Amino acid sequence: MSEEDLIKQLKCSSNLSECEVCGRLFNKEDINVLGHEEEMWVLQISCSACHSQSLLAALIDEEGYTEPTPGGPSPVEGLSDLMETETEKFKDVIITSDDVLDMHNYLNGFQGDYPGLFD
Repeated sequence: MSEEDLIKQLKCSSNLSECEVCGRLFNKEDINVLGHEEEMWVLQISCSACHSQSLLAALIDEEGYTEPTPGGPSPVEGLSDLMETETEKFKDVIITSDDVLDMHNYLNGFQGDYPGLFD
């Protein structure tokens, strides 16, 4: 797996796409691979806007990884934290950008009990 493919995979499967301090979207130049030992990769993330820095240690199983083909599926396509039963239950659910915006607006003005909201 190339370093660029690793960074793409991590950006899509984690909260690595934007700075947690200022919210600026990271570019590939903001993420530096410091090294790796077998499946353990260590990356340094630097925000050029607010100058915050983070270290990320990631376990990456390269055994099941295949190089992406041009025009083919992304190496992170199909990644999910859902269990198999949840995947089946929600397979036909389509969440639009309007749905996400509606939920954002709802939660932004929500004054109640967050744990109770998800019971």
